[in-house]
Amino acid sequence: GVELCAAADLRLASADARFALREVKVGLVPDLGGIQRLPHLVGEGWARWLALTGDDIDARQALAIGLVNQICDDHAALLSAARALAGRIAANPPLVVSAIKRVMAQRVAPGVAQGNLEAATMNGLLTQSEDFAEAVRAFMERRSPNFRGR
Repeated sequence: GVELCAAADLRLASADARFALREVKVGLVPDLGGIQRLPHLVGEGWARWLALTGDDIDARQALAIGLVNQICDDHAALLSAARALAGRIAANPPLVVSAIKRVMAQRVAPGVAQGNLEAATMNGLLTQSEDFAEAVRAFMERRSPNFRGR
C-alpha cells in the first residue's frame, strides 16, 4: 500500500487506514519505487523508519508525516472526496495538468528507475539467503523469524 500511495499524485485515506512497508519483515527490499519516492513525501527520517522497521502507522500519523493529503471519516466519504478532487483537477486545462505532473515527476524519476533496478538485483540475491527462507517458514508457521544474517 505505501509504495502505491507514494506513486500517486494525491493521496486520500479513510480514518481506519493503516500503512506499512512490510517487505523488511519477509527479508526483501521494497522494489516498486516506494523507498525512492517516500523521502520526497515524508522526509528521509520517516522513510527510513518505515522501510527499516516494517511498522504500521495509522491514517492520522500518515497525514502528520505527509504520506496522505486528507483523511475521510469512512469509505463512502473517501469515495465522495476522491470523486470531488478528481472533478476539480479535471476542470483544469488538460495540457497544463499533464505538464505539471511531468515536471514534478522529473524530480524523482531517475532515482526511481535506478532504485528499482538496484532493489530487483538485491531481491534476487536476498531470495537465495537463509534469512529469506526462514522468513517464509516463519510466516507460514505464524511465528517470529530467527534471522542469522546469512
